[in-house]
Amino acid sequence: MKAANSKRLTAKERKRLVLRSAITAFGKSNYRATRMADIAAEAGVSEAMLYKHFESKKVMFLSILENVSHRTATTIGKGFEEEPDALKLLRRLLITYYNQIQEHPNLLKLHFQAVSEIDDEEIGGRIKNDHEVYVNNIKELIKKGLEQGTVRKDIEIDPIAWLFNGIGVLISMMVLLGREGEIKRGIADKMIDHLIESIRA
Repeated sequence: MKAANSKRLTAKERKRLVLRSAITAFGKSNYRATRMADIAAEAGVSEAMLYKHFESKKVMFLSILENVSHRTATTIGKGFEEEPDALKLLRRLLITYYNQIQEHPNLLKLHFQAVSEIDDEEIGGRIKNDHEVYVNNIKELIKKGLEQGTVRKDIEIDPIAWLFNGIGVLISMMVLLGREGEIKRGIADKMIDHLIESIRA
């Protein structure tokens, strides 16, 4: 990052720069080990500048999680508007998630770092809330599929919704653990398709 250029940024742009730099810094290490000094160095600004925008590392970390959650909610909202078929939309959302984590591996690492801080009331609360929101959205899609006659009537919605949420976690682990080129898009597609076909009427 170039400190000289950051001086010409607006306050809003500088805040975005700091958050992007924080994501990179956390991705290189982890939440506990990363210092505000590391984030400042990544952003090319002083630590004092960081504290003008965020009162602590935790507040910065939570802000990143909130932004990711908002982006996910926006993607889901657009999906509901653009695709009337519930099962097609469910597949699209899972594929979109897979593409996003492939493109932004540091955000994926950050999510798992947040899970490791589950006992922290604020961080853990944020992660729990986000997954409950994801599961509730999946439940709504399954209910919509039942209304459309595309989803089997004998399924139990709650466990199936959590299973779909779980496939997102599994794909995340595959991406993190796989070597470059080892995890192919086709594998994720097939996993998602098998799960969707298991509930299709």
